[in-house]
Amino acid sequence: MACSTAFSQAKRSVESATGTKRGARNCRRQVLSRRQRREERAKSARSIATSPFSTSLRMALFISLSLLLASSAVADDKLQFNKTKLADAREGYFTLSWNAYPSAVEYQLTTADGHSVYRGVFPKAFVSGLADGTYEYHVDALDAGGQVLATTTSPAVVEVEHWSLRLALTLLTCGCVVFLVVVGLIVKGTLQARVQPPPSLAPSALEPSALEPSALKHRGDPT
Repeated sequence: MACSTAFSQAKRSVESATGTKRGARNCRRQVLSRRQRREERAKSARSIATSPFSTSLRMALFISLSLLLASSAVADDKLQFNKTKLADAREGYFTLSWNAYPSAVEYQLTTADGHSVYRGVFPKAFVSGLADGTYEYHVDALDAGGQVLATTTSPAVVEVEHWSLRLALTLLTCGCVVFLVVVGLIVKGTLQARVQPPPSLAPSALEPSALEPSALKHRGDPT
């Protein structure tokens, strides 16, 4: 009975060892299969990357990106004012500026009725001498032959409204009052400096008036 028990235990231990070896082999196989799968995936990815289809796809993406950048550059080349609305130009003068247009030699600034107020090479114009009212301006980009290359689609609208006469007279009066007060203070200070006598000098110790009578008497005593 003891022998059969010992035999059965030995058989179980052998079977467990065999199962452990089989499990280890299976684990190794699984690890190897995973590595092989990864390698196969990497190979397939490399083959796809080097395939003609992927090359054409990359070329198509590059061309589309180039076209997109070119269209955005063309959109940025539109001639337009930096500021399309100027309100309350109370001084009656103002400055209009716009972006530099490619291949433009000079620019021409015109009013809504086609009157030219500026023509030059700089993308900026100074306008003055206008009465109260609303004004619209357009800019044309010209080539060397004077042909129009581009025109602003949105005009620059300027509202001129000078300071009121009452406010101007009030400010002028205040300035005159301040000026007169300052001039009066200066004149008053100058007159006081001329009329005021100079400070009296202190009597010197060597003068007779500065000596006491006892000292004079002692000085005149022959003894």
